[in-house]
Amino acid sequence: ALDAAKYMEEKNYTSALFAANEATRQHPESPWAWYVRAVAAVSLDRYEEAEYSAREMLKIEPSSVPALDLLSESCLQLERYDEAVTLARRARELDPSEADYACRVVRALFLKGDHDAALKEAREVQKAFPKSSQALHILRTCLVQDGENSMSRQSGMSYITNERQIEHVAWVVGELRGLPSLDDETNQWVAEANRLLEHARKRHYAGAPTWYWILAGVF
Repeated sequence: ALDAAKYMEEKNYTSALFAANEATRQHPESPWAWYVRAVAAVSLDRYEEAEYSAREMLKIEPSSVPALDLLSESCLQLERYDEAVTLARRARELDPSEADYACRVVRALFLKGDHDAALKEAREVQKAFPKSSQALHILRTCLVQDGENSMSRQSGMSYITNERQIEHVAWVVGELRGLPSLDDETNQWVAEANRLLEHARKRHYAGAPTWYWILAGVF
């Protein structure tokens, strides 16, 4: 395991994984060996192996936050979102001071397509971790998605076509502007949303290209 950790420090993840595999073969009772193996596997995007290693670690240490962290991320990458949420919530219960676990819950809900639940969770996470750039970024992304979801869509374009949509998009823009900071992409979305609102209030229909969807790539 020491050799594997050394390779990890050198960012030689292939050698680290090989050494960690050997370490777990010789010392299957060692949670450290399984941990290094899981980290090396994640570094190589080998999430099925990371999942296996993290589960083996949990057998030895059932309340291991690092194991839950690695396992929840692996399940997220393997698109098992409900399991990722459950594991991340458990990690957060054991270590409520860490924003990553709470943010992973939001990411899993968002990728699952449960955008309303993701937004509700994102607000709570940002309130609990007001200085976390990750929490702020996820909340911005969820709010923009909420704004997009409230509009009408046709032929790859977003439209504001009624008073309810005007009210909701205006509310989203207001909440975004109330956040501590906005990145360039979110500022661009706000500007485009304001253009759509202006046209809609004049009883015109206006469309916006769907460039916004690149924001979801952060997940």
